[in-house]
Order: sequence, then C-alpha cells, then structure tokens
Amino acid sequence: MVFLKPEFKNAVAINNPSISGPAYPFLYGMIQEKGMQGGKKFFLDLKNNGVQVFPKNGPTLKALLTGTVMNISSFVFNR
Repeated sequence: MVFLKPEFKNAVAINNPSISGPAYPFLYGMIQEKGMQGGKKFFLDLKNNGVQVFPKNGPTLKALLTGTVMNISSFVFNR
C-alpha cells in the first residue's frame, strides 16, 4: 500500500476505529482482504511509519487542512 512508503512517514492519519464509525469498515476491510495476520502486519507497519490516529473526523480533517498530514487512509484506499 502506498501509505507504507517512506515518503509518507508521519504523513498519514486514520480515525480511531473503536470510536469513529467510518474507520471501522476500513479496518475490517483490510483484515478481510489480508487475513488476520496480514491485517495485523499492515497496521503495525502503518504504526511504524508514523500513522497519526485521531478520535473522529473533525480532528482528522483539521490535520489534513493544516498540512499536519497529507493523506487520510479511511477515505483513500489504494491497493
């Protein structure tokens, strides 16, 4: 996935799927597609690449609009 590339280090945000409804399908879809182990690896790799986790859409979108992050993975899915 593009968000795991070095040029996206510390530049990707996701909503917390335990709080934000729109983020849960993203989490579920990645586990569905990659299997449990592959899904865990993906999210661990994302964490290790500096993903920023926000509670809901408002703070996530604010981070995007202020340039704190470049991409929001809950809304953009690129295989």
